[in-house]
Amino acid sequence: MSASQVNTLLAKQVLFSLYSSGVEEYCICPASRNAPFLAVLIANPGLFRVFYFFEERSAAFFALGRMKLIGKSVAVITTSGTAAGELLPATMEAYYSGLPLVLLTADRPKKYRGSGAPQAAEQVGLLGIYASRTYDLEAPGDQLMALDLGSHRPVHVNVCFDEPLLEPELTSQGIQSPYEGTPFWPVEKAVAGPFATFQSFSRLEIRTKLQNFFKESKSPIVLVGSLHLSDREAVAQLLLRWEIPSHFEGLSGLREDKRLEGIRVHAGDSALERAAQGDFRVDGLLRMGGVPTSRLWRDFETKYSKLPVLSMSTLEFTGLGRPSELIYGSLDLICREIQNHLNEDSTECTPFRAVDSRTGQRFLELDRTHRQHLDQLLREEPDSEPGMVAALTRQIPRGSRIYLGNSLPIREWDLAASIEDRKFEIGASRGLNGIDGQVSTFLGFSSPHHQNWAILGDLTALYDLPGPWILSQMKETHTNLVVINNGGGKIFSRMYPQPEFQNQHGLRFRSWAELWGLNYQCWLQVPDSLVSQSPRHQMIELLPNEEATRRFWIEYQKLG
Repeated sequence: MSASQVNTLLAKQVLFSLYSSGVEEYCICPASRNAPFLAVLIANPGLFRVFYFFEERSAAFFALGRMKLIGKSVAVITTSGTAAGELLPATMEAYYSGLPLVLLTADRPKKYRGSGAPQAAEQVGLLGIYASRTYDLEAPGDQLMALDLGSHRPVHVNVCFDEPLLEPELTSQGIQSPYEGTPFWPVEKAVAGPFATFQSFSRLEIRTKLQNFFKESKSPIVLVGSLHLSDREAVAQLLLRWEIPSHFEGLSGLREDKRLEGIRVHAGDSALERAAQGDFRVDGLLRMGGVPTSRLWRDFETKYSKLPVLSMSTLEFTGLGRPSELIYGSLDLICREIQNHLNEDSTECTPFRAVDSRTGQRFLELDRTHRQHLDQLLREEPDSEPGMVAALTRQIPRGSRIYLGNSLPIREWDLAASIEDRKFEIGASRGLNGIDGQVSTFLGFSSPHHQNWAILGDLTALYDLPGPWILSQMKETHTNLVVINNGGGKIFSRMYPQPEFQNQHGLRFRSWAELWGLNYQCWLQVPDSLVSQSPRHQMIELLPNEEATRRFWIEYQKLG
């Protein structure tokens, strides 16, 4: 076969092999070296959904958002050279978020490696430990062995194409190659629903770790981070049975659950200090779900580093740089196993029942009083940054999908957002807590069946200025980009006095909105009501009052 015929067959086999494992969506940055892939995708519109990008970094982060939305692997296709290097940030995020992103990189033939020839980078191994498997293919006989996309790790498939890349007639007419009858390699089917996780636990291990934890900790506190939708009910039922004071972050999906009001710790900041005021001596932490964002978690890294920590998570990361215990796998199954153990009338994993004790009740009463004072402070300073976030949460339509960009917006949501159950589905990228690619991830996360809102900081938005490129291909989706413009990275202002840490600026975002055809609004105050029929895509620039924000944080610190 000619080189172009080999390229066509190889591209077909790779794409149809991925299709057989459940990959139906592709984010591609069209170029010359990846032309064989593009030709096959164009020729099979009924099989593949394709999103087109002009740059790879946004494409990869958009793919992460799509995976959060549809619960299946999504592939990103690049050309060779530096284009492949642009995939690394999103791949790192996918690794720590448990997302099986597929990185499909076109490459020059292997004979060019180490030559320094144009577009001949060393792409194999480029993604390091962040790709669970790397495949290096050059001929149709090279096998995609045991491609497991039901796991929760990124996979890198590097495919070499020689020139001529396509036959002239194929370039002009496309490749008429329906899926039926096309040879492809058998690979494992992707699982339905949430991505599969490695099951590290056994029944004995769960019971042993719980017994050891509760031998040390008689009055623990629970911190609930991000949870898969399928895990939330099992976690809620277990915590209701345990009756341990619990702090629920917004990403848990349980923050506004009224059933949990009797055990809810509203504010994670200084929670242990408030507990001590009520003579409730917290002596351990039980973490459920993703690695938390609250100060309470960081306190167990520093001030309370001697207290025991037991984490239950879908991923194998403890999230701490100190010794701690971990059970990871399906939280639904873990919680069910614990319930079974409790049903056997074992007292060895039954903790101190906080709501049955005077000290536990006193702690929760102090916490509720703290929340009331916080709500009063938010009403007194409506033009402060937390005040505007609080007002915005009351105005966003019920049932919306909310995406919180790192880092300050996610903390301000947990602090100030309304505790009314407005049926929001809240997402974020918390694998590495980075601020890059957030606009693109939000757009991938957006659903055509809901209102979609992103709350981002100004530097976060500046990190992903090309992100809205994809909006012209999302004609059925309503998106609202809310940018809190406080003139720099103000999350650092309370940690470091030097202004250089804050990347201060005087930029405004109207021109960015106009560049991408977004309806633009600028709010000095959050309006009492939003227009019910908002434009399909809009950007709202919030300009919080700097003095009001300063006053808010001074008074908040006094609350303790």
